[in-house]
Amino acid sequence: MNELGSMSDLSSSLVSEIKDYAIFLLDVDGNVCSWNLGAEIIEGYNSEEIIGENFDIFYSKADRAKGIPHQILAEAKETGRVERQSWRIRRNGTRFWAHVVVTILYDDAGEVSGYIKITKDLTEQRLRTEHLKMLKENLEKQVEERTRELIEIRASLEETVEKRTQELYEINNELKAFSYSVSHDLKAPLRAISGYSGILLQSHAKELNADGRVVTETIIRNVRRMEDLIENILRYSQISSQQISFETVDMKRLFQTCWNTLTGDNFPNRIVKFNVSDSMPHAKGDSSMLAIMITNLLSNALKFTKTRKSALVEVGSKMVNKETVYYVKDNGVGFNEKYSSKLFEVFQRLHKDVDFEGTGVGLAIVRRIIIKHGGRIWGESHDYKGATFNFVL
Repeated sequence: MNELGSMSDLSSSLVSEIKDYAIFLLDVDGNVCSWNLGAEIIEGYNSEEIIGENFDIFYSKADRAKGIPHQILAEAKETGRVERQSWRIRRNGTRFWAHVVVTILYDDAGEVSGYIKITKDLTEQRLRTEHLKMLKENLEKQVEERTRELIEIRASLEETVEKRTQELYEINNELKAFSYSVSHDLKAPLRAISGYSGILLQSHAKELNADGRVVTETIIRNVRRMEDLIENILRYSQISSQQISFETVDMKRLFQTCWNTLTGDNFPNRIVKFNVSDSMPHAKGDSSMLAIMITNLLSNALKFTKTRKSALVEVGSKMVNKETVYYVKDNGVGFNEKYSSKLFEVFQRLHKDVDFEGTGVGLAIVRRIIIKHGGRIWGESHDYKGATFNFVL
């Protein structure tokens, strides 16, 4: 018995020094019978003040009015143990979030002798939890508001896209009508002018003096130039509204085919060498559009190499930053890179008509086709020693 008594005294001594937990005994009515250091720190009472007082002093008036202290003891008596978390009141009136465990105690005869109550101050964890909950609610609110804003923006964008689509549809119809008008209303009088001028030269040549023949030939030449210009404008307009049909295109074969079609017997008095790279990868694109684009690039190279005794046109490809870059290179007169930004604009020409004929639309068509394929094109020239046109599809 002395050993058990000594162990009991040691246990009581250890409990009394615990700081992190309020551990104390209650009698069967809930009156405080013991008080440790942790209880003094957490609850704010010293042992002289609290021993003998009912433990309902730790609860708010509202909780006491609801009978919560009595309910806790009744539940502990029935089940043997109660565990709860709620706000409690310190001696100075401040609140703290308490994790409470109340366990019933029995005497040697098996009768209820009281309760042991253990309380842990979890205020910091509770405040962190509430803060995180508040942050979560605020975030959810912000997400909800942002989602609503995005839905409104999307609806606005869809309305704008629908409106712009309708506008583009109308513009496209206007372009088609314009193309029809150009094709029929402008070509007819041009054909008449060209035809009558031809009759003058053929049937009335003897009646025309030298100046008259020069004037008539000039008229015919300018009419043909105007017809070419109209054809190019029509082609530019049609390409802008034409749908793309993507397929795998053998670029080497397409370059060669376009070159053969373009040259044929058209340059019997010129020496023109054409080199095609053997290792040219296939591309994804609209073969008919790409044929027009390549023909225009090759035609451009032929035009600006006409002053060379031996013209050279090279086509091939290279890898730059993991992209396939195709190129058309010539040894012609080149251009001033200062004005390279104007190369692909409609009706912009970097050379005089008297030196190199043209309409100023060919490279614009090239750029339009490449843009429709999601690519880009740029020109390079150094000291007027030839030109290189690079493009990516």
